[in-house]
Amino acid sequence: MAGRGRSEAAAAEGGVENFPAGEKLLQCLTNQNIGLISVQRYLGVRRWKIAKYAARKSNHLFDVQILVELRKNFSLRKAQKEIACQLGMKTLMDGESDDDEESIDTNVASKICKTLMGRKFLLVIGDVPPGFNFEFIGDPFLRNLKLNESKIVIVGPEDLQSDVAIKLDDLSMDMLHEEAADISHSPSIRGCFAPNTIVDCFLHVLLFYEFGTFKVEVEKLKWHYKAEGFIIREEEEDLMMFDEVEALLTELQLRSMLRRDGQYVMVPDSLSEKAKALVTSSERMWIRDSLPTKDENVEDIKWMVVRFVSEHLLLPPPKCPKLSYLLLRSGNEFSISDNFFEPIKTLRVLKLKRLGDEFLPKSTSCLQNLRVLKLERCPHLHTLLSSLPIFEKLEYLELSGEGYDSSPPIPDDVFQHMNNLRCLYLKHMQITSLPSSISKLHNLWHLLLINCQHLICIPDELFEHSSQLRILELRGNDKLESLPSSLSNLVNLKKLIMHGSPSIKMRLLPHLQKLSALEVLDLDSCSSLKDIADVTYSLGDILPNLRKLHISNIEVDRRLDLKRCQSLESVLLTGLTSLQVLDLSGTKLKTLHENMFKGCLLRRLDMLCMNQILEIKWDNISTTLEELNFSQCGTWNSPNDDEQQGERHGARIRVSNSKLLQSFSPSAELWDSKCFSRFHIYISPFQEEERSRGKSIHLQRRLFIYKDINSTIQTRNLPHPVSHYDRHLEIRGGHRSPNGIHGVLSRAELLTLCNNAFVQRLSDLGDVNEMEEMKECRVERCGEMKMFFEGDNSRFDCLSQLEKIWMFDLARLKCVCEGTYGSRSFGLLKHINLEFCPRLITVFSSSVFLPSLEMLVIKYCSRLEAVFQGDTLANGSLQRLHTVCLWELRRLKSICHGTYLPALKKLKVRGCWMLKKLPLRAGDMTAASTSSGGGRVEAEGESEWWDRLKWEDDRIQHLINYKDPRAFTRRR
Repeated sequence: MAGRGRSEAAAAEGGVENFPAGEKLLQCLTNQNIGLISVQRYLGVRRWKIAKYAARKSNHLFDVQILVELRKNFSLRKAQKEIACQLGMKTLMDGESDDDEESIDTNVASKICKTLMGRKFLLVIGDVPPGFNFEFIGDPFLRNLKLNESKIVIVGPEDLQSDVAIKLDDLSMDMLHEEAADISHSPSIRGCFAPNTIVDCFLHVLLFYEFGTFKVEVEKLKWHYKAEGFIIREEEEDLMMFDEVEALLTELQLRSMLRRDGQYVMVPDSLSEKAKALVTSSERMWIRDSLPTKDENVEDIKWMVVRFVSEHLLLPPPKCPKLSYLLLRSGNEFSISDNFFEPIKTLRVLKLKRLGDEFLPKSTSCLQNLRVLKLERCPHLHTLLSSLPIFEKLEYLELSGEGYDSSPPIPDDVFQHMNNLRCLYLKHMQITSLPSSISKLHNLWHLLLINCQHLICIPDELFEHSSQLRILELRGNDKLESLPSSLSNLVNLKKLIMHGSPSIKMRLLPHLQKLSALEVLDLDSCSSLKDIADVTYSLGDILPNLRKLHISNIEVDRRLDLKRCQSLESVLLTGLTSLQVLDLSGTKLKTLHENMFKGCLLRRLDMLCMNQILEIKWDNISTTLEELNFSQCGTWNSPNDDEQQGERHGARIRVSNSKLLQSFSPSAELWDSKCFSRFHIYISPFQEEERSRGKSIHLQRRLFIYKDINSTIQTRNLPHPVSHYDRHLEIRGGHRSPNGIHGVLSRAELLTLCNNAFVQRLSDLGDVNEMEEMKECRVERCGEMKMFFEGDNSRFDCLSQLEKIWMFDLARLKCVCEGTYGSRSFGLLKHINLEFCPRLITVFSSSVFLPSLEMLVIKYCSRLEAVFQGDTLANGSLQRLHTVCLWELRRLKSICHGTYLPALKKLKVRGCWMLKKLPLRAGDMTAASTSSGGGRVEAEGESEWWDRLKWEDDRIQHLINYKDPRAFTRRR
């Protein structure tokens, strides 16, 4: 073929030297005024080779070269990891998972930026998706490109922003052969397709053109590939071909040469015009409105499509010694001469649409290589079938009676000699029964009866010798009343599709018990099945290999348990109005899409150990849902079923990455639902460790009881209450900030941070101004936290609803709050608890108004000098503070300067030897004692400390009930 030699050379490494685009890219790499270059248009291997070629030729110009090719499953995280790896950086902590491929690590981005700053580098990265940005390597990266003459080459689509764009021609024969050479070496192909065969596979899709689109059903395309001999297998391995075709289509899709849409594959609209040009210029394709004339050279034609037969009688075409595919179609009926097929005996695929003849031409018997035959909208279909010669190699037969209200029955013996038939496809056939000769098709793999709306029954003996059948599709057969008793013989059946068969009245379970190999089960609208409840209850036990389940518009029990279906990858449950409880735990679902439960009135949904799931649209979950239990990993138990329904509602969500939470938005309607009126959302990247713990998450209303001091000292763990707050976000572990959680943060009342290496201040999680509903924050063992909150604007009131702060074991914390913030910030703060913060110097270092503070607990903070530094407290602060506990604060000199505690009731002090003065006034204490009926301040502490205290007024000492408990006696 013309151009093949050129393409084979281009497919080799470095075979792009003569492409103008390669030379232009080289010129850009030497231009000091250009920093960012894009190689655009076709998403394939050619532009990547051009980029690699230019990089190799310019190697001497740069200190560092980084080449990152991420054509498959591109993600910012993968790009960042690959760059860091080539620079010798470690991107993961030991034991940490990396499921969150969309999130970036800001720390790694900063390290990459610092490593390359000041060095002359070349970064080549592709194939990037639309909307690509460079946040994963730091913003300064781009700003300093031209300063040190560095270059970035991005390989991607046309919308990329760059200084110079190099655009390539797409979808030419040269390009096809380059791609084919690359695909043939792909591990997924495993050498099953030669490069030339891959080109033919792509061109074959171009034979299917209707309504302005190149589009074909995947299953039909597979049979065409088999008929054309694109892949050759031994007979016992024939079925493996279909998996390999899927792998090939995936490779073509990854290169944007094809696009998958459900059961169809098509050429993308952006390549449609180029595809038409390929068809027009091809020497092996004839796609026109008429047959070739005898004067035209058709010796190399392999595929012929006559889109609109205008002649009433078709005469034989010129001899086509290589022709393997012929499609004749017309808007009106046409006839074929008896000797029509004599010049084209090599046919493997024959399709006739609107053939008006009563009998097939005699020359049809010449087609002894025929593998695929399709007869569509032929008014005399029954007589055409009676005239079928014996096609010993026929593997696929498709008959369509669409467009006719009635037709005679199919001849009873029509399939008698089709011993090699693998697929029988009957569509829109106006028949009431099937010919008995179907039972003779012992080698049949696929049987499809689609929209045969008058079909009532199927012969009982049909499947007695059909053990090889893999697919049985009975779709849209409204009047079909039962399936044959021999259904149980289909021990190798993979797909059973009964979609739209509402009249089937039988017990299905006894048959399903014998079909253990079944992978796809579709019972949509099979509303008359007698034992659907038994079927749904037993699915996990009888069908261990089930991957796809479709049960819709039928009556089921209120509870559906699919947790034993460990292989389940896709489920569609729509219109099940009686379904209230659904358990999908342990299945392999990858997405939770909007139509999955449409029309269901679910009240409870369990999805535990869903480690395969990649995307969830939480907004699309049923609005009737009251309880949701979801975990991406781990085996924690959901609340017991015997709990009261009122105490059980809420959402418990546990994920190892935050990608699954990104669809939560602050304004989402789901926050107003009963299910999300209470939630506990738990994020932890350390899967194995947490899985072994078997952590349980319960939403219960219980008060926190502080543990004994001795157990606290020994375990050095912050006591974990089950908070009385309804909305809890918990983040444990990880060294990078989770992305996309602003929606959850905006609604969380309780925030728990534990063992997080990334967080230095609360704002690292997101905009503090959006945390409007936070009432409690618990921070534990976050070794990088230096400050809880840093204000930068006195006009904004931040954390105005916050009531409690718990901080424990923060090795670098120096101050809880500093900076400027609005006067109402912390206005409702009632409880501060700080423990084991060895570098803490002060709690508040700037002005703050704390009118609601009631309890202050600080323990084991050895460097703390003052709780409130200087005159930081605004007038009216601490007027409600009634409990103060200060333990082992060796350097503490002052609690609060210039402010007194008129409401103080309990004071516990231990190991605060430098604290000489208490913020008390006799007048306040006398007034409080009188108003409370004689109650006094209760104080505990070492006697040595008590004796050293200095009093502004001697009356103060007599208004305090002091105790020196033996447990707190100082050891000498």
